[in-house]
This record gives sequence, structure tokens and C-alpha cells, in this order.
Amino acid sequence: MEAQGIVIAILPQTTYGKENKKKGGFVIEFQDGKYQSNLAFECFDKALMDMSDLEVGDNVSVNFSVKSREWQGKWYTNVNAFGVKITHKTQNSGGKKEEPFRIPDPIGSDLPF
Repeated sequence: MEAQGIVIAILPQTTYGKENKKKGGFVIEFQDGKYQSNLAFECFDKALMDMSDLEVGDNVSVNFSVKSREWQGKWYTNVNAFGVKITHKTQNSGGKKEEPFRIPDPIGSDLPF
């Protein structure tokens, strides 16, 4: 299967299993008929390396598979990306990182805790 959309989130890398394998993921927003929909992908092996250049705002084309499995009477579904291609790279802001929003402290920093 294939989906095309805009990356709206990059998920953190984690390790799993006895061999400490790595997995990561990302979320895209795509047009589903007349509605916007989101789709979260998990990445392993080669796809994890493919997503190393992804940034929020990139247009991507993703080849993926959907698999479901039953465990103790419950069903779980995974959407696994096995090919990630950036079709249009987002414009970088010249290496500047946006400062996080901070609420000014009207009292000052003289608090006892």
C-alpha cells in the first residue's frame, strides 16, 4: 500500500527485545476524500534509516503494510512503513531553532521553593 502526505510528528526511537533492536515512527496528515486524516507509522531496519532525514512539514510518499494479530482475545494492528521517500523537503529556517513559549513570571524569582 502507499500513502502520500505531510509529516506532522516524528516519534521517538525506542529499543525493544533481547537484541535491543531499534524502532521509530512518524505521523502524516493526508487527504481522505474530503476530510484530513492522520496515519501513524512504525519503522524498523531500512525504513528507520530512510526516516532519519524527515522533518515536520516534509511531503512524503510511504510504502507500508498493515498487519493485525490476536493476543489473549484482543486484536492489535500495526502500520509498518518499509519505504519512505521525501517528495518535497520543508524549507529550513536557516538553522535557527524556535524558542519554546514561556510565560513571564510576574512575581519574580524570589519564590521560596
